[in-house]
Amino acid sequence: MNLCAEYHFVAEDLRLNELYGKARAKLLKGTGMSLLVKSQRAWLSFRDATCEYQSQGYEGGTLRASVALNCMNRLTVERSRQLEEHISCTTPGCPR
Repeated sequence: MNLCAEYHFVAEDLRLNELYGKARAKLLKGTGMSLLVKSQRAWLSFRDATCEYQSQGYEGGTLRASVALNCMNRLTVERSRQLEEHISCTTPGCPR
């Protein structure tokens, strides 16, 4: 179970990194770029803290890693969708 959860998380994390690179490439240097970097760093801290919190009830058990990895995968999928929306955005209010 843990191996499968890790596989799914790593695959989604690689996808997220690719999308993050595309989002950075789309932005102009300056404010948009620095805000994306700030946002991504804050999101990573949020994801890790949230999943640590959600899995802490399984401390010392074999299920903790699976619970934490599934949480990380779920939140990473959500973040990937957010970045995809930013990348494909063409309206005047898009991040730039």
